[in-house]
Amino acid sequence: MNNINKKTYILFLLIIFLSSAYIKFFNASYVFTSYDDIGVITLFKSFLGEKIINLNFIFFEKKIILDEIFFSDFENNILLSSFIFWDWTYAPLQYIFYLFFDIANQDFQTKIFLSRLPSIIFSLLSMACFLIIMNKLRFNKITKLISLCILAYSFNVNVHSNHAAPYSAYIFSGFFGLLNLLNYNKKNYSKKYLLFNNISLYLSYSNIVLFL
Repeated sequence: MNNINKKTYILFLLIIFLSSAYIKFFNASYVFTSYDDIGVITLFKSFLGEKIINLNFIFFEKKIILDEIFFSDFENNILLSSFIFWDWTYAPLQYIFYLFFDIANQDFQTKIFLSRLPSIIFSLLSMACFLIIMNKLRFNKITKLISLCILAYSFNVNVHSNHAAPYSAYIFSGFFGLLNLLNYNKKNYSKKYLLFNNISLYLSYSNIVLFL
């Protein structure tokens, strides 16, 4: 059983990845929503009144007025991820991708789908990252296929992939951090390790443990 041939192994990998992608994309804009889900693109909708932020650095001064005009079409604003970081508990990096989707000018169902698309992509990337980790640890083919199935068809993983909250990004960031740790070399890899881990912190704050 452990001597599964390469063609059969690759065929099963393709089936797992393609079926998992289908599960994650199918009806992604029609599954249930919650405040934690679509809150990331509605958080600023309830902003009332006016708030003034004065930025004063040595060579830079800027006054930012937060009001209804500032938040119009804010889904397409580069500051959306910063606002989520400031006013929510979520890691902000995932929401940079909203800049490419023009979410503010989409119909409701498309808006829901696009707000969840980064989660779907991160969920699929998690599978690829997990497979690379298992390859590096020299797991046998059967163990890799079974482990990948558990991740690919997990109910929670698939629900989170259809969620605008960054839970799928957390999973990917954890796997990516472990992979980064496996590739760590004090002499040749320290700068890259620090760079990648610093970036991953903005996908998942829990990756701070990889600095310990």
